[in-house]
Amino acid sequence: MEIHYLFYGINTFIWGVLGDWILFVGLFMTLAIDFQTIWKLPKILHFFERSLRTPSSRRLDVLPAWQSVILNSSAIIGVGNFVGTALAIYIGGPGVVFWACVSIMLGFAPRFAEAYLSFTYRLKNDCGEWVGGPMYYLQAKMPKGLKWFAIVFAFFTLLSTLYSGNFFQAKVIGVAFQHWVGIPELWTCVLISVLSALIISGGLRRIVKACIFLSPLALGLSVVMCTSTLLMHASDIPPAATLILRDALSLKAIMAGSLAAVIGHGVRLGVLTNGAGLGREVMLQTASEPADPLSQAFTAVAISFFELIFVIMIALLIVMSGSYLDVNSPVQLIWAALDWGWEGSGLLFLLVGFSMGFTTIIAYYVIGERCFDFLFGTAHRWLFRSFWVLMIMVFHFLPTQISMQTNTIIVSLACMPNLLGLLIFSSTIFRFMRSGFERIDHDSLIKGASSG
Repeated sequence: MEIHYLFYGINTFIWGVLGDWILFVGLFMTLAIDFQTIWKLPKILHFFERSLRTPSSRRLDVLPAWQSVILNSSAIIGVGNFVGTALAIYIGGPGVVFWACVSIMLGFAPRFAEAYLSFTYRLKNDCGEWVGGPMYYLQAKMPKGLKWFAIVFAFFTLLSTLYSGNFFQAKVIGVAFQHWVGIPELWTCVLISVLSALIISGGLRRIVKACIFLSPLALGLSVVMCTSTLLMHASDIPPAATLILRDALSLKAIMAGSLAAVIGHGVRLGVLTNGAGLGREVMLQTASEPADPLSQAFTAVAISFFELIFVIMIALLIVMSGSYLDVNSPVQLIWAALDWGWEGSGLLFLLVGFSMGFTTIIAYYVIGERCFDFLFGTAHRWLFRSFWVLMIMVFHFLPTQISMQTNTIIVSLACMPNLLGLLIFSSTIFRFMRSGFERIDHDSLIKGASSG
């Protein structure tokens, strides 16, 4: 118990500083480009839609754009969105939602920069695969004495994938099945380990096929559940939104000094669900078409926007149901919120949770593998695959609280080199970003003239 409080204290201190740092970087980059990543979202989404319709070249070394989007969405939009949002609201109150949305929107600019740089500095590894990510652009662009930032980023990102994309997903699935179906948590972990081994042994192509089969099902069901519930209780949305805003900007909270905690939990929720500044999910885009850094940057922003909508839907459902006032388990909280809106829909959370959690596990494996390859080479990839599958079962025996606190500490250590790199490259990045927005403006003018 004392160790748990020690980790909690370290974690609270680090994120107290890191939360402000992440907000500063996001705000700095957003201001530098005149908020274009926010107010030009309609044009970004249109550009994104056009890139999805780009004909595939059918090359074996790249993924079609739509397959890359599904793989990326599998990593970003997962069971953590449900549970993370529920936990944040339970701890920090409804006001957390507002600050999480602010954090996600300010994260559009860093996500743009990460995707653009990752695609610009991608290269082919020994297996003939296109790879990229912060470790590659840090290695390429950092001053000579700071190139070790790339190694630090890759090492701690590798560790964070083992927690965020392995332990956490399997834990949530195991807890849900044990609580509502009676299947022992260990048995669920063993099943996930076996299925993961079968999928990841086939490499990226088999992982993508599994995500194509499971992700649309999970996302479709979750969107239908949330949307139908919100429509059935539409009269409760304005009071819930008012409560969120009042709790986020409460004068009483400011005077009591508790607003900083609400903002901190909101920023953490935004970062851990959106991933802006962490540089993880953009690694999945570097093997995709079209071979255009700008298109990939707009794709990253578009996916972040869809995730923002997803988080808002979940948060409104939780606040409207009031389940965060009575239930102290995030998984049970989600179940109660779904059942409140649509009786019996909580059972569907098992199917949605398993599909989302499993696709996140195999998608995060790709991220971990890219970091492992960067550090140790592709020749030893089989070792990482074996370790990944084994740890799904081993993590079952670790203390949950300490493991979760350790994860957020590791995430912060992985985040810092990337954030510093983005600031150091900011002059170059801003030039790319401004030219990119000029390009979509130019494309809009050409389209308008041709249609006229």
